[in-house]
Amino acid sequence: MLALAQPNSLAESWEISEDGLTYTFTLRQDMTWSDGTPITSADLLYTWEAIKAGAEGLIDVPGSFIIDPTGATGVLDVQAPDDYTVVVTFASPECTALSYAASIVPAPSHVLPEDVTTLGDSEFNLAPSVTRGPFTFGEFRPGEQVSLVNDPTFPAVDTVLGYVAPEGFIYRTVPDATVMVEQFLAGELNTIDGPSVARRQDIRNSSATVYSYPGNAWDYLAMNLADPNNPQNAFDEAGNPIDQGNHPIFGDVRVRQAIARAIDMNRSSTPPCSTKANV
Repeated sequence: MLALAQPNSLAESWEISEDGLTYTFTLRQDMTWSDGTPITSADLLYTWEAIKAGAEGLIDVPGSFIIDPTGATGVLDVQAPDDYTVVVTFASPECTALSYAASIVPAPSHVLPEDVTTLGDSEFNLAPSVTRGPFTFGEFRPGEQVSLVNDPTFPAVDTVLGYVAPEGFIYRTVPDATVMVEQFLAGELNTIDGPSVARRQDIRNSSATVYSYPGNAWDYLAMNLADPNNPQNAFDEAGNPIDQGNHPIFGDVRVRQAIARAIDMNRSSTPPCSTKANV
């Protein structure tokens, strides 16, 4: 099966083998790093090597979850037959295949250390000299904000207006979700994504433009049914389950049923909302 990518994608198309195990991506040849260096399959292979190192515990990198230590699921291998072809092999056919493959984002291998295990100490992490996409790196203030500047060399075909807008972007670090909502309502922030459910009506009642969309996740309430006065591991060294006793409250099935029936499912299943102020 052959599929075509959307605008602004690095892959222009991909083909899936009949058994669903092999995805062959054809990369665009007009995408470059901010210094003009072409983005090639070597940049994705670099990331794959970093992910493998992360799976082995050698470095801390996002994306290591796509490798299953047992080899039963996830990504098995990534190959590059040429500069603009990437072949991703999976252990089994999975509906998450494209999502997993998307975790192998290109890295500027021409400026990063040859030894991927030294990535954690690279100056590039706090002051990247090369970037990709509609914005380039501006400034990083630890605990305050990250600023980006539009890249005039970004392909016009991948923009709505024919050029990158706005001229810059500032991402402020606001660790407290309540403070973030208050700053947004006060006009100190232009956008907010995924605000807490309790504050969404306040945002809808404001002058902000609100976008609601279906989420690709689910919420659940997990209860620890073990006896808190006598904590036990779930399994012994041989992998056999250990009797953990019963929780004095949650151990009663009637309590669990009451909690389940008390949850307003229609309200709790409200899709996540992304909001943007009128500016």
